[in-house]
Amino acid sequence: MIGARTPEAFELLKKQFSQHLAKKTYIAIVDGTPSLSTAKIDVPIGRNPAAPSTFRPDPKGKPAQTVYQTLASNGILSAIKLCPQTGRTHQLRVHMKHLGVPIHGDRVYSKAADRLYLHAYKLEITTQPGKRQTFTAPLPSEFTDLFPELNNESNL
Repeated sequence: MIGARTPEAFELLKKQFSQHLAKKTYIAIVDGTPSLSTAKIDVPIGRNPAAPSTFRPDPKGKPAQTVYQTLASNGILSAIKLCPQTGRTHQLRVHMKHLGVPIHGDRVYSKAADRLYLHAYKLEITTQPGKRQTFTAPLPSEFTDLFPELNNESNL
């Protein structure tokens, strides 16, 4: 979570998010292994008319791009780094399902588990004109218990 202390800071943050200038990185545990270890998903997303609170790939939908990289896999689950290039609702969840590797525990787009295995890991923003800062949130133990190599930040 991020907040602004002044109206000027709020406007600076708002602009960065609306213009996709804030760089976000997520770590997800997915069911299965993607066929490509690294790729860019460029699949438009639209609301699902059969279930209006959900989304689906839709050629007439809004543009959505996600770059991903497989960090580790045990054949059943994989740890994936996700970098959304756009900010569509449920984008990461829809894109992973589209690849055939839904996010583990996603009760909307796959099967429920004890939690949704999607973690907002890193955010890079401009905090004042000309000053970029990166904020990270440590991975939950559920992730590192499954893939101990994620404890080493150089693997992320």
